[in-house]
Amino acid sequence: MFGQKEVKKEDGEKTKFSFADAMKKATDVAKKAAGEVQKGVGDFVDEQKRIAQERKIQKYRPITAKEFRSKDFKIPNVIEIVDDAAWKDDIVCEDAIGFRQDHDNVEFLHLYDEYVKKCGVQFIPVAKCDTVYCVDPFDRTRFIDISCIFMKTTEEKMAELAHIASCLGAKKCSIELLDANNENQGKTMDSQFAFPKLLNGAFNSAQSLKNANSSGGKTELELNGSDTIQEPTLKWFAYDDNIKGLIEMRRKHQIRSRTLELNGANSVTMSKKVACAIDSVFKGRNFTGMMSVEKRSVQEHNTKLIFEIEF
Repeated sequence: MFGQKEVKKEDGEKTKFSFADAMKKATDVAKKAAGEVQKGVGDFVDEQKRIAQERKIQKYRPITAKEFRSKDFKIPNVIEIVDDAAWKDDIVCEDAIGFRQDHDNVEFLHLYDEYVKKCGVQFIPVAKCDTVYCVDPFDRTRFIDISCIFMKTTEEKMAELAHIASCLGAKKCSIELLDANNENQGKTMDSQFAFPKLLNGAFNSAQSLKNANSSGGKTELELNGSDTIQEPTLKWFAYDDNIKGLIEMRRKHQIRSRTLELNGANSVTMSKKVACAIDSVFKGRNFTGMMSVEKRSVQEHNTKLIFEIEF
C-alpha cells in the first residue's frame, strides 16, 4: 500500500509539473505571438512613415546647398523666399536650403530665407521673405521682385533708347510709351516711372544731356549732338531690325531724322506661360494691390515705344 501511495504521489507531482510546464509554454507562446504582432504593427507604421516621407520628397523635391552650387544645377526662373521654420514639418530633408515644385510646367524654387545671403543670387530691389522674384532676362544671377519687374524693365528700355541717341550723336530725341490697343486715351501706367530715374546712366562724358522734359508717358531730350559715332551697348534692342537699321544708316551719315515704332511684344520681360504660372500658384496673395502678373504681361505685349530722333 505504501508503495502504491508513493507511486500515486509521484504521478500527482508529475501531473502538477506537466500542467505548470504547459502553462509556461502557453504564456511563452502568447508573449511571442504578442511580440510578433507588436513588431508587425511597428513595421507597418515604419513602412507608412517611409511611404509618407517619399511622397513628401517627390512633392517638394528638397535641394541641398551642395546641389545648389553644382555646375549641373539650373536655377529656376521663379524664386520665392520663404521662412524655413514655416516649412520644417513638411520638408523632410534636414540639409535642405529650399525645395522645388512644378506648376503648370514651370519650375519654381522656394528658397529658405536663412540661405539667401549664401546663394550668390542678387535680389532686386531687396531680398524679402514671402516675396516672389523672376529672373532678369539678361542676367541669371539677378532676380527681380514681380511687384516692380515690369516697371523696372520699362525704365531700362527707355534708358537704352536714350543711350542709343547719345552714342549716335543725336541733337534731339523723344521717347513715348503708348498702349497699342488704346492710343487715343493715353499711356501705360508704368511710363510715369521711366524718367528721370535711369536718365543719367544713359549718357557718357562725350555726349552730355542738355535738357530733358517728361510729360505723362513721353520724354523729350535735347542733346549736344556730334558727328562722332560710338557703338551703343544694346540689350533689349540687340536683335531689333529697326534699331540695327538706324545705327547702320547713322554710321554712314545717311540720315537726318527718323521715327521708329517699337512693339512691346519684341522685348518682353517674361513669357505669358511664366506669368500665368505665377498667378496660379500665388492666387489670393496681395502684392501691394497690383494687378495680376498675367494681365501686366499682356499689357506689356500690347504696348509700343515711339522713338523719334533728330541729328
